[in-house]
Amino acid sequence: MAALRAGWRLIQAAQLIPPYPGHEYDVSFLKHEFFFERIVDARAEPHEAGHR
Repeated sequence: MAALRAGWRLIQAAQLIPPYPGHEYDVSFLKHEFFFERIVDARAEPHEAGHR
C-alpha cells in the first residue's frame, strides 16, 4: 500500500486466455503477474521527481 500511496501504479499483466485442455499445469505464464509503474516528470530536478 505504501507504494501506491507514493504514486506508483499497480498493473495486472496476466494473460486472460485459458490453457488448452491437457496443458493446465504448463508454466507458460504467471497466473498472478503484475508490475509497478511510476510516471515522473523527466524535466524536473532529481529531488523533485521523487528520487531518493
